[in-house]
Amino acid sequence: ELEALKECPLDPGGYFVVKGVEKVILMQEQLSKNRVIVETDAKGHTAATITSSTHERKSRCSIVVKPSAHGRRVYLRHNTLGDDIPVVIVLKAMGMESDLEIAELVCSTTTTTTTKTSAARRKRSRRGEVVSGTTTKTEDGKPAPPTTETNAQSAASSSISDLFVASMEEPCAARVKTQKQAFAFVGKA
Repeated sequence: ELEALKECPLDPGGYFVVKGVEKVILMQEQLSKNRVIVETDAKGHTAATITSSTHERKSRCSIVVKPSAHGRRVYLRHNTLGDDIPVVIVLKAMGMESDLEIAELVCSTTTTTTTKTSAARRKRSRRGEVVSGTTTKTEDGKPAPPTTETNAQSAASSSISDLFVASMEEPCAARVKTQKQAFAFVGKA
């Protein structure tokens, strides 16, 4: 059929001729700017990545969860830095020198819930009520089933907490305790 039209049968096509000039349509994928994209990178690490651009420069920043000998740890990866930086050291560089302050920032739901639960338990104990561990009891004394929302929140907070427990060790191993030491560590990367 193509030969009848004096066209080459081996021609793959995919172009147009406009005023005697061949034009090709190319498919192009462009990621959204200033939007967080959660994905798995080439090495299988989970990462939340944001690409930002101004008229002067373009940057790409990721929070990456990487496995280590002591569990999974959280790192910051930026295109202007040579190495991945432990995220807790980045938080110390931003002015949060206290480990407790970082833990409350990252795991606030768990910390707040635990604090409120402990306070309520102490209050009930002072009034002479029976308080057994973390089990809530109904009026007839039977254990009350936990709510689905509480379980989901607890699981999410627990997994985030677990990631940061291992990550909190890295500043100590790198001997980073102050904001100044954190700046020096980041500057070496």
